[in-house]
Amino acid sequence: MNHWQIATFKTDITPLPGEPLAYGYALAVESPIYIRGMLLDDGTTRIVLLNAEIIGYDGTALRILRQAVAGPAGTTEENIFIHTMHLHGSLALYPEAREVNRQMGNLRNMTDEVLERIAGRLAKDVAEAVGAMRKVGGLSVAERRVRNLASTRRLPDGRGGMLSRWSFGNAPDIREREIGLIDPILRSIFLRSPKGDLLTALHFYASHPMAEYGRDVVNSDAPGVALAELETRIPGCAEFFFVGAGGDVTFGKYSSDAPGYEASRVIGRRLADALYGNFNLQETQSLGQLRIIRREFEFPLHQALNPERLRERLQRPFASKYDPEKWQCAKLPFLEHYDRYYRKFPVVRIELAPAVNLVFMPGEPMVEYQLYLQKIAPEEFIACAAYGCSACGYIPTASMFAEGGYETTLGVTVTDERCEERLKAALTALWDK
Repeated sequence: MNHWQIATFKTDITPLPGEPLAYGYALAVESPIYIRGMLLDDGTTRIVLLNAEIIGYDGTALRILRQAVAGPAGTTEENIFIHTMHLHGSLALYPEAREVNRQMGNLRNMTDEVLERIAGRLAKDVAEAVGAMRKVGGLSVAERRVRNLASTRRLPDGRGGMLSRWSFGNAPDIREREIGLIDPILRSIFLRSPKGDLLTALHFYASHPMAEYGRDVVNSDAPGVALAELETRIPGCAEFFFVGAGGDVTFGKYSSDAPGYEASRVIGRRLADALYGNFNLQETQSLGQLRIIRREFEFPLHQALNPERLRERLQRPFASKYDPEKWQCAKLPFLEHYDRYYRKFPVVRIELAPAVNLVFMPGEPMVEYQLYLQKIAPEEFIACAAYGCSACGYIPTASMFAEGGYETTLGVTVTDERCEERLKAALTALWDK
């Protein structure tokens, strides 16, 4: 007998005027930002999925938000999964970095009041959602190849190194280069009421999601535009957008030259059309038991990162904000909290139906990890959400460290060649019998 129930909610976390953003300050608001939430219960297990329109969070923020949500949700902290859209015109929930940022002259520090406000609003909205659970009558999936969105960020420079094709603002010769390695498949999961009404749609696509940022304004960028458009087209269906393993993927080849937020609207409408296309391709699946499979891998630290040396370096001025040593010093909070939060990272597989899976990864893994994931169980539907706890930064593949490029810059990443084998082993173990 089917005992599945669901509730969804949207918690407004738009910063107040003047509060710090990941890049700049909230001097204006072009669109609100939310944490979109879903409670899902099969009668035995209850999970909470939080889809946050922020750039990222650290281990301390994760602990605080989970503690705020677990009680009202009626579940355990480990059954609360928080994944971000990695939006740059939004909040950065990194309380561990506050003191190091101050010492480096970066005053854009999130206050305790901001995190407490978000936690309080989440707890309130979760409690209300629990009282509004609805029955789930069916599940369906869709996947298709989409064009004119994702492209690789890593481009060989012809001299043994790597160029970067950023999310926007690229020179024509960079923009016109090959698409490169991406996962072109957009995946969606839909849940329906017993009468067949759409209750929610979860969409998964692997690319940095930004069309523009850096103007001291708050906005939800292209994904926010796309989700707002879908909510207009399909009233009553709660929409979610999870960013896959796209650490080396951007919209850069197809970005818009339109000024400001209009660039987000251009890419957002294109993304909305792609997402909407999956509504017409749904394949019905049989609801199963909600199964959670967890594995851990020991996260290797780059051997060149020396906390004592970085603390000493922090006492002297930096040449500029692009000083490589400044980037390394910015990772001191990660190193200082390594044993408490980061020595072992989880990867999680949630089976919603036979052969229908969600897989959650930490940090900013390269698209190669998502493509590897699809090979583990090629006959199953696997939707990947990366950008869990992102204090670790980029997770390159082993070969990338020899190739160079932005993603392997020390301070942008804190790991080394050993990470690929460990992460892939953990992903493979998610399907161990």
